[in-house]
Amino acid sequence: MGLTFTSSSNSNTGNNQVPPEKVGDSDNEWLDAVEAGIKEKWTREFVAMFSSKLGAAEREEEAERRCREFMKRGGCKEAYTALDDCVHVEEAGILSPKCLERYTMMISCMYSHSDYYRPMLALHESCAQFFFKELSAFYAQEASNQKS
Repeated sequence: MGLTFTSSSNSNTGNNQVPPEKVGDSDNEWLDAVEAGIKEKWTREFVAMFSSKLGAAEREEEAERRCREFMKRGGCKEAYTALDDCVHVEEAGILSPKCLERYTMMISCMYSHSDYYRPMLALHESCAQFFFKELSAFYAQEASNQKS
């Protein structure tokens, strides 16, 4: 499935923050570190939500399969399928403008059917909170560096 993120399972970001040593002077380094943190958080919570007690690789595959089934059983099957198809076709994946538009449509649909999609929306919101927390920390560090 093209919607999930993969990362290593050995995590030292239990407090949901990118370790300070990963936040460099460059915006790109910071974005890379935050992206890695979000991927790790997403994968950890996604696998916990949808997988059974199998080996690591099997857990991720099982989680992806169960997630696809879950998404297709709800009221947003068409929006999910359109996004999944887009991610498989577009070279930039979910970050392509076309796929981002479909992602926005799917999230909107999920909020319209929030009773069913509550677990996925909670994961989405958790990752968004992580991103904004890291963004705030980055700008605070930038402001501190400019004062020095």
